[in-house]
Amino acid sequence: MIIYFSGTGSTKYIAEKLATALDEEAISIESLNEENIFEIELANKEYFGILMPVYAYRLPKYVKNYLSKLIIKNRASYNFALFTYGGTTLNIKPFLDDALKDFKLDAYYKLIMPDTYTPMYPLKDNIALKKLEENVENDIKILIDKIKSKEDINQIKSKMPYAINKIFSNICYATISRTRPFKVSDNCISCSICANNCPDHAIKMEDGKPQWIIKSCDMCLRCFHHCPTNAIDYGFMTKDKIRYKHYYNLLKK
Repeated sequence: MIIYFSGTGSTKYIAEKLATALDEEAISIESLNEENIFEIELANKEYFGILMPVYAYRLPKYVKNYLSKLIIKNRASYNFALFTYGGTTLNIKPFLDDALKDFKLDAYYKLIMPDTYTPMYPLKDNIALKKLEENVENDIKILIDKIKSKEDINQIKSKMPYAINKIFSNICYATISRTRPFKVSDNCISCSICANNCPDHAIKMEDGKPQWIIKSCDMCLRCFHHCPTNAIDYGFMTKDKIRYKHYYNLLKK
């Protein structure tokens, strides 16, 4: 069993690739949460993987909240985590260990992907993205081999103490999670894709336009990257920047 959270599609893409290679099922944490599934039975499972992107050097809030309710019964033969990231993972491992409580993992992997936090790290041109994605395909093959070998491995190594990492990530999250800078241009076609697909339910359509109705969110930027007319921006920082639509389409209509 592979469970995953994916903001813009990259982590879903990897989850599906792993599930196929390992003969397992890939299930989104969003669907598990929406269906009120908070108990997982791993008896007779060969693999159990938890996949997620790194947000503000820690777990996405959505993932943390779900895992805090999750009861995992028994163990698979091999239990692992995979963090996708654009810049650095810092010391994210203890965040996941805390969320999983008494459930211990056998391995922790990381995989670099295009950084989709466009307000701070604008995406490069499409040629550079294509090259990075080609490298990712090779990295996934190496990852699959390691998982099949059931290696006891921890790729999340950082000299930053967990306590310092928590303080640092809290400051970062408070800074980047504010929804107030979101704005919508006249290119909006009132399709409601952003509101229908926000994992935090932070968006409500009012008079045919999206409005952000909570003060902070996970800042996955799904709304920004997947708007069909590029009508959504985050202040002036994303103006005319490349949107990331290179992987699986996550969207509900």
